[in-house]
Amino acid sequence: MQQREALIRKLQSATASLETIQAQYQDKAAPLALIAPLHTVMEMLQEIHREVVLQELRSNVLNADIPAAIRKEKGGALFQLLLRQKRAR
Repeated sequence: MQQREALIRKLQSATASLETIQAQYQDKAAPLALIAPLHTVMEMLQEIHREVVLQELRSNVLNADIPAAIRKEKGGALFQLLLRQKRAR
């Protein structure tokens, strides 16, 4: 539950940052001035994505109710998501 609350706080923070950036853009802020804040939000979202995929991977591995073949397939797909994100950085 604490992990979920932490993710919710991170999402709220990312949303607030995006709203600030949007307000700056609408106020005709220089586009180059928006690059750094947008990059920060992208990093926040990538971190959130990584944490969600890791949580799903853990729950998949620990779920004995799912047949081993399906766990393996789903685990492989989740692992690939993590690898793609790591390469994108």
